[in-house]
Amino acid sequence: MTRLFSFILGYVKFTFSGGFSERFLNICFNEGINLRDIKKKDDTVYAMCSPAAYKKLHTIALKSGGVVRIYKKCGLPFLLPDIKYRLGFFVGLFAFVLIIAFLNCFVWSVEIVGNDETSTNTLEYYLEDNGLKSGTMWSAVDRDRLSWLILRDFNNVAWAHINRDGAKAVLEITQALPPDMDYDENDLKGISVERKELEVTAQRQQSKMTVRDIKNYYTLNFFSLHIPLYINQARGDAESKTLTPLRVNGVSIPISIEKTVQTFYFANPYTLDDDELEALARKKLELLKKQELSDYEIVNESEEIELDEEKAVMKGAYVLRGK
Repeated sequence: MTRLFSFILGYVKFTFSGGFSERFLNICFNEGINLRDIKKKDDTVYAMCSPAAYKKLHTIALKSGGVVRIYKKCGLPFLLPDIKYRLGFFVGLFAFVLIIAFLNCFVWSVEIVGNDETSTNTLEYYLEDNGLKSGTMWSAVDRDRLSWLILRDFNNVAWAHINRDGAKAVLEITQALPPDMDYDENDLKGISVERKELEVTAQRQQSKMTVRDIKNYYTLNFFSLHIPLYINQARGDAESKTLTPLRVNGVSIPISIEKTVQTFYFANPYTLDDDELEALARKKLELLKKQELSDYEIVNESEEIELDEEKAVMKGAYVLRGK
């Protein structure tokens, strides 16, 4: 830390020669002048001190019968030219820092992670309706309140929290797991058979998601700042990211380019014929049977289907025995 302050304030390395070196050092110490790295070679003393202290050494050197000479100037004040020639540089640097700090007060993008069951578009529209979108100031976003609203309005979300990552808002959610159906064997005593009905509906109009467009977005990560290199990021249904760190002579430094690949889809509608519609209804009924009747043995079953122009309704009646 001492070397850092010395570099910032500057220091000089000098020699004292031609006089009584012991007298020279004693006078310096008595007057409180801080000399560092003192060395003596032959009749010459080598040391270093601050520029302000060096100005006092000429008088002391004369009293000691010698002279002092600077042989090296070190530190920031000697590396930079006169500040009047660099005024524009410092003004521009200060303005750049102010602009970056001002831009970092806004939300530039919103990322959603952990939404395995909830649609990304649904969550993005919900956040926009509640004040969290690109261009919003962070001070206007109540993240705790918005997290509670998500838990209130989405039954399949067990936990939600909004983190601030530079100029990016990250919504992290955890989907709720379906409750386990635990049965007490004592509750099933005396039950030999029972009857249960299931019903499913399949729509004739279906749609298939097709890739419409793929766009790339880049963000400059400069230490803790995240600077987007785009004007606005459109909504997409899927995304993947790769982080390319900057390396200098094989060493990674905290400057990198983050690439976001955004994929956009559109729904391609199509209509099922009667055979396809019946097959879809039977498949849905089979899946429902596995979920609802897995703990039973099917003794007897009866299934029927009704078709119309819009949908198919398939019903099943089952006589069951507990396993």
